[in-house]
Amino acid sequence: GEKVGLEEGPKRRDSCTPNCTCSPTCSPLKSNLLSRDALKQGQEKLVAQLVSNLDDDNCATRLVCCNCFNFVLQTGGKECFGPDELHKVYVELLKRLDDSSDELRVAVTSTLK
Repeated sequence: GEKVGLEEGPKRRDSCTPNCTCSPTCSPLKSNLLSRDALKQGQEKLVAQLVSNLDDDNCATRLVCCNCFNFVLQTGGKECFGPDELHKVYVELLKRLDDSSDELRVAVTSTLK
């Protein structure tokens, strides 16, 4: 008989493996390799990169991006980001409160504190 709903499709990567474009973005942040001035200069690119990855299909990628936003905001990023960037970040994080992952929703609430 016909197998409904079992079509072969592209293999999905492991849900525990973050998107390779997101992790290198966050590593310098957590290693304190970026000064506040460097963060301020690259804020638009950083926000764009992280926001785009918040919509990734991979939950681990979304979680890494949320944790990066949390780290940046907790370590003085609020002063580095202008009001437009902060608004954009908060709007995108609020959208993630409806995520399917409990872990991500918890991380978002921690970031929004």
